[in-house]
Amino acid sequence: PLPENLAFNLLRERSEPVPARLAGIPIFLVFEVVALGFFLVAAMIFQEKQEGVIRALRVSPTGTLGYVLSKTAVFLILSLAYALLLLLLSMGLDVDYPRLLLLVALSSTMMTMAGIAVAVFFNNISEWFFAGTFVLLIFILPSVSYAIPSFAPAVLSWIPSYPVVFGIRELLFPTGKAGFLLNTTGLLVVYNLAALALAYWAVQKKLMQA
Repeated sequence: PLPENLAFNLLRERSEPVPARLAGIPIFLVFEVVALGFFLVAAMIFQEKQEGVIRALRVSPTGTLGYVLSKTAVFLILSLAYALLLLLLSMGLDVDYPRLLLLVALSSTMMTMAGIAVAVFFNNISEWFFAGTFVLLIFILPSVSYAIPSFAPAVLSWIPSYPVVFGIRELLFPTGKAGFLLNTTGLLVVYNLAALALAYWAVQKKLMQA
């Protein structure tokens, strides 16, 4: 039998159980809101190719960096508006909006620039479909660990969407994990720089060279 004077010390405060109706919000924010730019920027690029906009762009003062950043800014605004509406309707005002929207913003810009880097190598949706779907499937894989916490192979944590899903969950339903959000933000900054470099290279190589 256990001693009567046995005491327990909690490493952090016990978190409240997540309501079932709200548990899917982090997944929806990441794989619906954040992936918005990945899909739509591809469609925009294909339309520009068909209408001859790219030829005009080559002689305009916009330049490669301006092209990438302008596309990214458009879908950043759309993603933030979409996320804000979703959060207001589902969570009300009692959430950490500044940090939540920061994670959404960094994730959205990363995915939009990744979408640009992939889309410029194709001429239409039909050509893009398999490559685009493959990238999105990789991006969605961390949702398995979110839904089944016991299934968390280390390889999933290497996918950029992994820290985003769990970072948003920590903000919506805090468990007291110290430093987790700071690490997530730092990772996203690094991923954004890598995505920007990749998008710049791809646009310069495939669109700006006649």
